[in-house]
Amino acid sequence: MQINPNPGLRPTILTGQLPGTQVWQPGEIIKALALNDVAKGTARFRHNTLVFEAQLDRPMAKGETAQFRVLKGGEKPVLQYLQPQTEPVSTAINRAMMQQKPLAPVLARIVAYTASVPEQDASLPAEVVRTMKGLASALPGLDQLTRPDTLRQALSQSGTLLESHLRVLAEQRSGIQGKAPVPPSTAIVEGDLKAGLLKLLASIRPVQQQLPIGVGGVPHATFGNASTEYAPQPPVGRTVLRAGREPVAELLPGQKPVMPDLMKDVTAALGRINILQLFSGHADAAVQTWWTELPFVNASHVEVLPLVIEQDSSHVTGGDGKHRWTVNLGFDLDGIGALYARIAMVETQVSVQFWAEREESVDKVNSFLSTLRSDIESDGLSISILHCDHGQPSQTLTSALPDQTLELRA
Repeated sequence: MQINPNPGLRPTILTGQLPGTQVWQPGEIIKALALNDVAKGTARFRHNTLVFEAQLDRPMAKGETAQFRVLKGGEKPVLQYLQPQTEPVSTAINRAMMQQKPLAPVLARIVAYTASVPEQDASLPAEVVRTMKGLASALPGLDQLTRPDTLRQALSQSGTLLESHLRVLAEQRSGIQGKAPVPPSTAIVEGDLKAGLLKLLASIRPVQQQLPIGVGGVPHATFGNASTEYAPQPPVGRTVLRAGREPVAELLPGQKPVMPDLMKDVTAALGRINILQLFSGHADAAVQTWWTELPFVNASHVEVLPLVIEQDSSHVTGGDGKHRWTVNLGFDLDGIGALYARIAMVETQVSVQFWAEREESVDKVNSFLSTLRSDIESDGLSISILHCDHGQPSQTLTSALPDQTLELRA
């Protein structure tokens, strides 16, 4: 069965086996879960046990929730697809802040489970196990962050660019020449962190809906014996980018995630990614920013590398339109502790500043700077600043959040 999303066209009447639709009333809004990725065209949806198709004129990822208005109830109901609404950024941020959790503890629990349980686990739905393993295997390793090409791919798949990739793919399929210098492939979308979390959420929801009230099993806090979770601060105006680090704990015999808690975990991780998206790319600001947090597996830990890229139009040099680009990073290194970096570049002029929270780590970092200087200069760049100080960065990273609206699609 299909639904016509365009109110100017003749709507489609649903026929056949329609479980649960007899109670629908005209004007009622129902929510349905997308069952497949689509750039533009036909998408399959599920509402409770009802599965149907709808034509879309925008990208949608598997696991997203869509809304439909009931135009007519009864034995042959008619539905109309509703375009996503816009809301003020401040409202969207408040909503996401209530949902979010740090990425490191959530992903460490998923990695712990997938490392301990075989592919065929009869105690959990096969789709949930398969999706969790796919999500865990897509996380980059530390070695991938040390090479430019694999680092670029890891950043592209960190979740905050998913909707942009889907839009470009939709333009490609429609024959529109996009602005992306290297158009994304479907493999980039398939390996995207946010897409993986949405797919996992889609596989959990049907199981969660079938559980009787009160069923919970082993408490969430005992799964993987993860350390106490911390509440991340909102990124805007922060001067310190805290790296996340969480051990992948070994599971006890028979220990497994509880569906309600796993669903909360995944929803909270998506909330964190949404927060980063909401603070990124303000077109009317003097400083354009892109916030992301890049999770990766390092031996027995899941770590998160926070990264902020800034394009400062207030530092245009001469009349040639050359902007100043700045990359801000936060690390948590064995033997060094918390380390922060700010790399600024205008044309071929580069400045690199480090801050170490431990006073004894400053000399350790400075001892490596001569090697870093040689590497930078060998690429044809000149260095104006290269040193490490004790403490934390003193400058704010971004300007105030502008008052604008965003279309939320996840």
